[in-house]
Amino acid sequence: MTLPSRSPKGISLVAVIFLAALFVLLGALLVKMAYNYQSSARNYYLAERAFYLAEAGLEDGKVRLARNSAWFTDLPHYPDDDASWLIDKAVGATGKLGGGQFKIVREKGRSNLYSVGQIGRATAVVRFGPEGWREL
Repeated sequence: MTLPSRSPKGISLVAVIFLAALFVLLGALLVKMAYNYQSSARNYYLAERAFYLAEAGLEDGKVRLARNSAWFTDLPHYPDDDASWLIDKAVGATGKLGGGQFKIVREKGRSNLYSVGQIGRATAVVRFGPEGWREL
């Protein structure tokens, strides 16, 4: 008994379709990876710029305090170092620099000086006090 022979022409079409689908999938994966890398690099760049804006705000605040040691922008707020309050609700002196902005906040009767730097969607908050400065 002999088996009927199958034509190899049909299998090559299936192989070409499979390889084409595989290359399309790999291409889409590479595009997604490149987009994620670019997006991550952009976010890092904006975060660095926001930090430098906040740092510039601290320097501006130091100058204001050197001219008037009783200078303040807002009443005391509890708890201390509340970053969301500093970003959204605190009253402060503002400035613009390099496409971004900063806000300087000093609470009445307190020794800490805060600065919020913002550019795009990136925000950085830094504090300067008797023990030095730190990012919140």
